[in-house]
Amino acid sequence: MTSEKRPKPTEADIDFMRSIEAEFKATSGLTDRSQFKIFYSPVWRAKIMVLGINPAGTPSTITPDGVRYLNGSRNKASSSANYYDGGENDLVDCVWRENTGLLKLLMPILQSHDCIRRNVVKTNLGFSRSENTNNKAFIKTAKKEATPFLRRILDRVAPELILLAGVRLPDFTERHCAKVVEIEERIEEQSVHQTVIWPACVRLLGGHSCIAVEVAHASQFSWIYETHDVASQIIGLMNNWQKQGSVA
Repeated sequence: MTSEKRPKPTEADIDFMRSIEAEFKATSGLTDRSQFKIFYSPVWRAKIMVLGINPAGTPSTITPDGVRYLNGSRNKASSSANYYDGGENDLVDCVWRENTGLLKLLMPILQSHDCIRRNVVKTNLGFSRSENTNNKAFIKTAKKEATPFLRRILDRVAPELILLAGVRLPDFTERHCAKVVEIEERIEEQSVHQTVIWPACVRLLGGHSCIAVEVAHASQFSWIYETHDVASQIIGLMNNWQKQGSVA
């Protein structure tokens, strides 16, 4: 069976991404993509937005265009050196442990890589790279720097679902939401004290309403998605949302 033609960003999409990157560099003082990562795909209207904490990787180990690792690894640090002009999407075009985990959740929801390309936009609460999230002061600063730019990205994507992968629900909502209505209480996998699912209806500061769902981090705890059938729970939430469609 022939795959559907890969969608590509418009000039308006690319101009938006170029503007966000230029303004972020000017504000943060960071000079190239070895130091930060904002984009994982074209930024356009999409059904699902995935948010992580911040991009992994030590700047000294990544090329300035953000595409390759300097240790000679065949794995890519990014699937595009530009603005994903060819419709690339890191989720399906880069072999990372995190991506392997996220696909365990996204594939049951969207059914194919083609649908993921078109319907999922990923980024993070912070854009500056770090080897891990242990440096709390660094992460706090990274999130603060990225906040105004992420708000613009959220408004452009206008998703039905914001998937918070390893991000605490309050950490997102306190920065980006005007209203939050919890759908269910947080459920925890007690063996590792990680979130199974924590869903809320939210209204973003820009006025768009959607669902936000906290789940465990994909790189370490994707087994939780399958053990608790998190994908089916999210599908149910999205079906209910399509009937409701707003936060009062």
